[in-house]
Amino acid sequence: MTGEAPEVVGPTRIVLGDANVLYSRVLRDYLVYAADEGAISIRWSRAILIEVVKHLQVNNSTFDDKRAELLIRLLNDAYPEAEVEPTAQARRKVKGLVMPDDDDRHVLVAAVAARGHPVHRQRQGLLTRGDGVGGDRAAQAPDQMIDGVRVA
Repeated sequence: MTGEAPEVVGPTRIVLGDANVLYSRVLRDYLVYAADEGAISIRWSRAILIEVVKHLQVNNSTFDDKRAELLIRLLNDAYPEAEVEPTAQARRKVKGLVMPDDDDRHVLVAAVAARGHPVHRQRQGLLTRGDGVGGDRAAQAPDQMIDGVRVA
């Protein structure tokens, strides 16, 4: 030992992966790796997974219903605690918020229900600090979230 102080690692961050992150195999693998290493606790909703496979089917002719069901089953089997059920309370908290894209409201509801941090790709404005939906959570791009994680 060199007398260096041990690295202090904070509590595991709950991260809600948005469809545009889980869609990309590379980004999905980064989140899964971070979850496997204990750096994050990954979450998603059924609506997010359905959005993922819907876009995969549109953009990949070989990604049929069987593969879509398989991807959802494998993700949920590997991370049984990951799928969150949006609650009525979470819906009430975000009901009056103005959002850049109201189609993403379900992501915010899931993040509030999961008590997590939404992670998205190339988009801004899902959550901002002090938005009144559960503390100082802020939407982050995957590289920002990974940059902020330290594993001992």
